[in-house]
Amino acid sequence: MAHPIASCAEAEAFFFKYVSANDVGATGSHQAGFYMPRDSWKMFFHEPGERGENRDTWLHVQWDHGTTKSRFVWYGKKTRSEYRLTNGFQFLSPDNVGDLLVLAKQETNYYGFILQSDESIDEFLASFGLSPSDSGTVQFRRPSDDASLEEVIHPWARTFGGEFPSGEMLSSKAREFVRPLLAPPKSEIPVTAQSKGLDLDSLLLQWLDYEFRIFRIIEREKYGSLLARPFESVEDLIQISHTILNRRKSRAGNSLENHLRAIFQFLGIRFSFQETTEGSRRPDFTFPGKYYYDNPAFPSSALRFLGVKTTCKDRWRQILNEADRIPRKHLFTLQQGVSSTQLSEMWDCGVILVVPQKHKPFFPPAFQSKIMSLREFLDDLPEIPEGAEMLSKEYKLF
Repeated sequence: MAHPIASCAEAEAFFFKYVSANDVGATGSHQAGFYMPRDSWKMFFHEPGERGENRDTWLHVQWDHGTTKSRFVWYGKKTRSEYRLTNGFQFLSPDNVGDLLVLAKQETNYYGFILQSDESIDEFLASFGLSPSDSGTVQFRRPSDDASLEEVIHPWARTFGGEFPSGEMLSSKAREFVRPLLAPPKSEIPVTAQSKGLDLDSLLLQWLDYEFRIFRIIEREKYGSLLARPFESVEDLIQISHTILNRRKSRAGNSLENHLRAIFQFLGIRFSFQETTEGSRRPDFTFPGKYYYDNPAFPSSALRFLGVKTTCKDRWRQILNEADRIPRKHLFTLQQGVSSTQLSEMWDCGVILVVPQKHKPFFPPAFQSKIMSLREFLDDLPEIPEGAEMLSKEYKLF
């Protein structure tokens, strides 16, 4: 069977999305297949669907387990105006929630893949410079360039003399393009009150999106000429490929941590980031910080721990032995859906997922009330008990 990365690299276009609870009927809905984006017609039709008509085509999809027959349909009659991919996905079960479905088109052939482990999903996304937030999109062989963004980024990137800017610099640059509406710095309005009108969950996703776009622009400039010329050996090709892939993987995780830190700092929230606790372990975020965590007189009930994993299907267990003083642990992730079985195991182990608000509907309904958005997590942080020694620090968002 073909490899998903190789198949998509050779494809005219490919579609990918995290399998949601709705996709496998775990919500009790009668949804007809996968909802497809507006430009997905290019994978199946010669021209887009028109209002006032329904149109469909049938295709055979090759999977590891055999071939299925699926239907791509445009609904344009009455009030409907949408594309859907139906039939042939009966093999998906609630245990597939959170897996990554990939559909690649090569000429008249279609190849389907289900990626289940965090490692295989991360490698796939990194290979094409994609983010989990790009889920549900069609990727074409020649992605459109963001000319206006490139005009700004190219001069800035050249100031680094051909080297990549640091992860923190990339994250900061992305935040410059998506500035929230904040009260003036000298406003008498408390920072926490200023933030009430901000959609922090959406803001975080916008920052991540812009950073991915900036990173790809710099990456094309740095490696474009190198990749255009012949390699002297296969070893040279493999070495540069590993360099690019590893940088993409490490940048994705660091990016999420950087933007979360920026939000916490702007809100004036006291925290420590990856500072040593028991056994030289370094939990991602502890609230209100290491000073309080290390003080046995400070109540454990006023402490919070937030781990950060871009994907968490397998990796959520890594946080279980961190921050021993905090039995109930929170984990922020961009994962779009996890099976009920895994969520039950997480809950039994004391792990509470924190996800962007728009990702909540991808999870089984029975668990959605147990999953927190970023805003809900921040609103739930306990106040420092009266009388505890306070640490003061001024932070800036940008």
